[in-house]
This record gives sequence, C-alpha cells and structure tokens, in this order.
Amino acid sequence: MEKPKAVLVGGKAFNISEEFHKRFNIVRHFDQDAHRISAVQGIAIILILRDFVSHNMIERVKAMFPRTPIVAAHKGWSHMYTELERRRLLPPQGE
Repeated sequence: MEKPKAVLVGGKAFNISEEFHKRFNIVRHFDQDAHRISAVQGIAIILILRDFVSHNMIERVKAMFPRTPIVAAHKGWSHMYTELERRRLLPPQGE
C-alpha cells in the first residue's frame, strides 16, 4: 500500500518523527528558512510545524492550497498524532 504524500512546512529534518515517516511519504519540506512556498501537485496533506512558522506563513499556505487538508501542530509526534487523528487524516502505520 502506497503511503499518502505529504508536504511539511517548518522545522528541520531532525524535527520530524520517525512515526510520521512510517505513515507518510514526504515529497517536499519547506524548512523555517524557506522564504517561498511553491505549489506541489498530488499531495494528500500539508503538515505545518507551528513551533517554527508564523501565523502569516500559515495563512499563505492555506491560500495556496485551498483544497488540501492542512494540519498545524507542534513538533512532537504526540501533538502531530493527536491533530491527525482528531481530523481523521491518520493513515495506518506503514512498514
């Protein structure tokens, strides 16, 4: 089974939990130094790490991807898991 494609906004690679990698295929990661967010096709979800991104950046992402589910959570897996589960966007764990 193919994992859903995800775009991450905020943080660095070491901020992303191994559990997230098991469930999603990260196709693009815009870290906190990214000044431009570009459109990416065929994604299932956008995860924004709120610890590293301003409210203005969150609004820009929402405007760019109006039909894609956007989840804003803190960097820890427990926060990500809670938000994804609450919105029923959490896929089963991959191998």
